[in-house]
Amino acid sequence: MSIVVISGYMAFYNVFWHLAFGDNARDNVWAYRLSRLAVFLTPLFATFVFAYACYVDPMNDFYYRNLQLLIMGMTLLDDGLTPLVYIARSIMVTGYILLMGVMLDLAPATLAIGLVATFLQSVYIRRNQARLHYNYPQIFILGLIAGTMFWFMQPNISVANAIAAVITYVAMLSFAFILWTERHKADVERRQLKRRADVDTLTQVNSFARFREDLGRIFQQEQAQATTVILVMLDINHFKAVNDEHGHLAGNAILRDVAALLSEVIGEADVDFTVYRTGGEEFNVLFKNASMAAVRAAMLDCWSDVRKREFRYEGRQMHVTISVGIVEQQVGEEADDLVKRADANLYLSKRRGRDTITIEGKTERLSERQIATHTFAFFTQPIVRLRDGATMRSELLLRSFNELSNRWLNPQTFEVTVRTQINLVRKVGRSQKGGSFSLNMRLVQFSDAKTPERLGQFVAQSPDVDGLVIELSSLPQLETFREVVPRYHSRKILVELDNVQRIDDPASVQDYLDLVDGLKFDLADLPGDAAEIAIRKWLVYAQMYDLIFTLVGVETATDMLMAKDLGIERGEGTYFARPSLPQMR
Repeated sequence: MSIVVISGYMAFYNVFWHLAFGDNARDNVWAYRLSRLAVFLTPLFATFVFAYACYVDPMNDFYYRNLQLLIMGMTLLDDGLTPLVYIARSIMVTGYILLMGVMLDLAPATLAIGLVATFLQSVYIRRNQARLHYNYPQIFILGLIAGTMFWFMQPNISVANAIAAVITYVAMLSFAFILWTERHKADVERRQLKRRADVDTLTQVNSFARFREDLGRIFQQEQAQATTVILVMLDINHFKAVNDEHGHLAGNAILRDVAALLSEVIGEADVDFTVYRTGGEEFNVLFKNASMAAVRAAMLDCWSDVRKREFRYEGRQMHVTISVGIVEQQVGEEADDLVKRADANLYLSKRRGRDTITIEGKTERLSERQIATHTFAFFTQPIVRLRDGATMRSELLLRSFNELSNRWLNPQTFEVTVRTQINLVRKVGRSQKGGSFSLNMRLVQFSDAKTPERLGQFVAQSPDVDGLVIELSSLPQLETFREVVPRYHSRKILVELDNVQRIDDPASVQDYLDLVDGLKFDLADLPGDAAEIAIRKWLVYAQMYDLIFTLVGVETATDMLMAKDLGIERGEGTYFARPSLPQMR
């Protein structure tokens, strides 16, 4: 009877569980909500049924109470429980124990012990649920404790009957464990098989089969819900040439990197999207309930990032571009019609020169505009607080665009006006939505009386720039320095000495240290032991003059460990992040 009842209950309960917590649980909103309620109410209903059975069939009350205890205990071992749901279930179990205690007229002390034990078990199960649920030895011990306390605390029951009841309960629990373990194994195998069909093994984005399934489901939902669907098709240009020149393994590396880039860049936008690999070098992106403006902005970021990215394989650098077609579902349009129009727009991008985006038949000449408007740009590299990795400010590194190599490079000349620098800082600030920044400046510009005035006015009027630091790699005459620095300070602009490791004796610039706000030391210029000795000397002067000390060139965990051992608070380097070009909008 136990086997029949437990099997039936778990099969019935499993139906509701899959509708509430399964892979596609949220596809049907009403079924999802009702199933979540049913998952909560089913144990209560079963407990009530067995309570009624005790009333009409008192000869088998041990059997019915064991079933009640088993069902209550199983509610805490369920998968997919949020903290709030688990608390609700714990309250339900505690309420059951309290009600049983009142009905059996337990002594207050005995009832209190039972409630405390129930609470402690609930806490233990929650904290260890990941490894507890499918671990029989621990389930057996918990069941033995729960059953023993439940039966031996009841009055007017012989020891022999209590032992028999506990043994029966543990046997029931063992059988239930076998059932839910087998169900778990079946679910894992099913999900693995479905994942193999749904996920492209090379790029780890969704497959073409999953694209057709999702598109069909979205169009079915669209009939009941006002769902806006935008489909993007994109193709890597001249991909066969990449395979022919660098080999198929290099081509595979590019496919993986492009897929990761798409997921990362689009993920930064506040849109509902899914990426699919639908062909050799072709990807689709489905957007739900997103505006065309938001989709265009996201895909423009993807197009730009792919174009600037240096793809690498076994030391070789490769550059690729993408062609993109974007369409929005029209009223009454079927799924296949949407796919055909997206494919036609992608074809237009290829016919009109590739490396472009075509939206509803209109092709944008993006590549020409990109070169024309971004001759210079600031890349950013964060300066972080070592104890928690928080970004304190971003250093702005000037780069120029080389049209021949299609890459951003260190410029051969830094003859950029202050006006241009301000415009570039403004773009970075707008892109990063605020923050503090530091930039290097030539001595001629730094010493110009108009420079602090222009920079101060810009910082005061710009809501996207919280602070500005000027970094100097060389020093002017001391008299000039004493005259100029206060002009920056009066406008809340800080001044730091960069590359101090090139100065052999800190005492030689001691008169300057009284005027500046910070020091930057680059590890790249000195070997390990020599660098540590030099850092210690500069740290003494940094503490003496209360200066911010930043260690530049932190590239490895060893560098990071040394910085922490020396008590350095700020660091900069590839260990934290590589210089990157912000998305200019």
